[in-house]
Amino acid sequence: PRPNCCSPDVCDEDFLLVDATPQLNFLTELYHATDGGKWHNNSGWLKGEPCRPSSIFYDVCNNFWYGVECKCAQYYPFSEVYTVTKISLTANNLVGEIPSSIGNLVEILELYLDGNELSGTIPKEISGLTALTRVSLGDNMLTGKLLYPNLPSLTMVNVSNNMLGGSVPDTVCTLQERDLRHNMYVS
Repeated sequence: PRPNCCSPDVCDEDFLLVDATPQLNFLTELYHATDGGKWHNNSGWLKGEPCRPSSIFYDVCNNFWYGVECKCAQYYPFSEVYTVTKISLTANNLVGEIPSSIGNLVEILELYLDGNELSGTIPKEISGLTALTRVSLGDNMLTGKLLYPNLPSLTMVNVSNNMLGGSVPDTVCTLQERDLRHNMYVS
């Protein structure tokens, strides 16, 4: 069934109309910044759109890029949109830094980039991803501070086995599901 979208901004199930271009820009930047040509699995990446609504059920997405999941909708009149809701590239040989354009993923719910060779700092823009519920960046070579002060939906954090320092934000300390081991935090 097609979602009932009466306005250009909101449709059934509070699915926000999100411009896909910035999301596509982040995914493309992530591919190039982390040597995507050498990933263990880069199937579909940079070949067309990462997701498209199915031709039968417009609220169901066909996901074409490995590790990227989306939510789709078709808006009247015949405008197909998607929003990236999950990136799962665990242990996929990503080498490099997470682009700051990660802030473009305004509706992302889950981010799994653990078990790679990511370096540099966690981009501060991740703090603006208010829909984010689960983030796993463990087993990388990330440095700097752990920044998650404004993530009201966050339920799980894994940043174990990195080189993060500073103090742990209170919002992370109160999570029941967290793994902060093997870093350089101060208490």
